Amino acid sequence: MKKEKVLTTKYLDESLKNISGVILEAVNVGFEENKKEHKKMEKDINTTKNLIDGYVNKQEEFKQEFVIMKE
Repeated sequence: MKKEKVLTTKYLDESLKNISGVILEAVNVGFEENKKEHKKMEKDINTTKNLIDGYVNKQEEFKQEFVIMKE
């Protein structure tokens, strides 16, 4: 009886190690995909920020020209 218990415990330990390895691998893949998405979003945000900065600068130039012409 004792021998069967040892085999069962050993089998369960091995199974749990295998399962935890699979779970960790799946989580790592998810994080890698998240990193790629994060970098893509960061690039898109920077592009949008640059476009908005350009627009604001043009508006400021227009405002300054208008003030100069008004004087």
